Amino acid sequence: MCAALVLAGCVSPAPDEASFSDKAAMTAGAAASEVSTVRLTTQLLLADRLQRNYGDVTISASEDALSSVSQTFSVVQPPDKTSDAVRTELEQLLGDAEDAVAAARIANRRDDHPAMRKAVHDLGKSATQLQAAEKKYG
Repeated sequence: MCAALVLAGCVSPAPDEASFSDKAAMTAGAAASEVSTVRLTTQLLLADRLQRNYGDVTISASEDALSSVSQTFSVVQPPDKTSDAVRTELEQLLGDAEDAVAAARIANRRDDHPAMRKAVHDLGKSATQLQAAEKKYG
């Protein structure tokens, strides 16, 4: 019972639909920023305009930040059924973003240029979708 009370305190409240939408918009914006950072870093690595070690550190830091953003949003309690739909949509976008960032990290570490070019495309698509979600929810 004590564990349940402690865990219940970890859930971030969203008292109404507007508050939940604001949290969704902030989450989408933060995620779009991290995805865009990885995209730019990968583009610079492809063009040999960035040191590989620095690129790897930058991508890893953005991947960690994206994971944190996603986890933080996942514990926000949606207040109503409309917010359930927002949560489902944004969690799908966040999952796609995390997959795209992971694929970029792997391609960059392998110095796999075709996979890096695909990652740039996928990251661009993900960033665009997240930016649209930020506007939609904001």
